[in-house]
Amino acid sequence: VKIKSSIPLSKTHLICACLCANQCKEIEQEIMDSDLHQEDIAYAAGSVMSSIAFIEASINEIFQDYFYDLKYSKEKKSESLMDLKSEWDMDQREFFRKHKSDFIIGKYKLAYQIMLGKELNHKNKESYENSEVYKRFIKLIELRNKLVHFKLKWQPDDQEDDQYGMTYYKDKFKENPFTQADKHYFPKKFLGAGCAEWAITVSTDFLTMFSVELSEFDISLKMRTNVNKILQQYSIKN
Repeated sequence: VKIKSSIPLSKTHLICACLCANQCKEIEQEIMDSDLHQEDIAYAAGSVMSSIAFIEASINEIFQDYFYDLKYSKEKKSESLMDLKSEWDMDQREFFRKHKSDFIIGKYKLAYQIMLGKELNHKNKESYENSEVYKRFIKLIELRNKLVHFKLKWQPDDQEDDQYGMTYYKDKFKENPFTQADKHYFPKKFLGAGCAEWAITVSTDFLTMFSVELSEFDISLKMRTNVNKILQQYSIKN
């Protein structure tokens, strides 16, 4: 008899995001120093990356556990759930070729469509794509993509410029205090404690919404990460 265990990573990603956000807050309380400013930006970027890693790891863990339980259940398995499992098991390239969608967003859309029978599109007024929680989630993914695929651009020093298309974020969180006189919003003003904490809030809010929706479908989801406990432990607003 072989004993096997599965080791989740969602908790690690969320803790990493919280640690990064708290480092940003500590740095921004210090004397303004150029070296500390670079660390501040680095920790903020780390929080964004870890927040996305947390949300993807969480949804994978939820469904891997669910499909495992389903496999050994005596209940009749619906075709829709088995369709979802086959989609979930695709690798990233195969998934993109079929759905032409971001891997994370695409997985959530499939879950809504197959399990809840709901479409995520702007034509449906009740669509979750029109909810503020979902819109913020999309913007968080777009931000992660901008950081991962960052392209250096020449920006004027004497006026504000939005070559990176960051207007949406300007009233969503506080700017980095190290660069109050700087005209360059992204990435220097953009990445700081405000952005770091915003990323955590957006990811955890979206996971909460998703879990609530699936619970209404009589699907009992087991969360491996106690999100609220971690947010309280690291003093992250929720």
